[in-house]
Amino acid sequence: MGPARIGDERPEEMPGRQESRRGRLRRRDFWIGLILLLIVEIALSFLFVGIMRPTGATELELAALWLALAILVWGSAALIVKRLHDRDKSALWYPLFGLAPALCYQLGVVYSSNISNVLNPAQQGFWLLGALLWIWALVELGFMEGTQGPNRYGPDPLGRARAEATL
Repeated sequence: MGPARIGDERPEEMPGRQESRRGRLRRRDFWIGLILLLIVEIALSFLFVGIMRPTGATELELAALWLALAILVWGSAALIVKRLHDRDKSALWYPLFGLAPALCYQLGVVYSSNISNVLNPAQQGFWLLGALLWIWALVELGFMEGTQGPNRYGPDPLGRARAEATL
């Protein structure tokens, strides 16, 4: 086997390949990706406000907005799944961390009352559950250390060997 050349790496091991759902992602790269997605989301919010005029948005503007939103959802899903892989968890955990907090918020909106400014118990419950799930996801994905050494999803992104248990 000769010297490694650019392009010889497997895609899941290449740095900067956060759009892939394979492999593992260290905390630093997770936070960088999250901040970049947030910046894009803020820019899209300004764009969305700009195209919402009394005459309405054109079909092309709406199509571009939906495409950008789809790319954001794909990017955030890839970040969450790769970070779950670094924690040695399956992508099947994604609905709990990626979808459930937003679903709880939306259910709270559905159960909100426009008659008064008082929050009803169902709304409070959904929003509290969503907040707790969001905090759990933030701690699990953003602050907890990944599995040391290789796991079933790939090599350690920090290059550490698995710690051996000693008696």
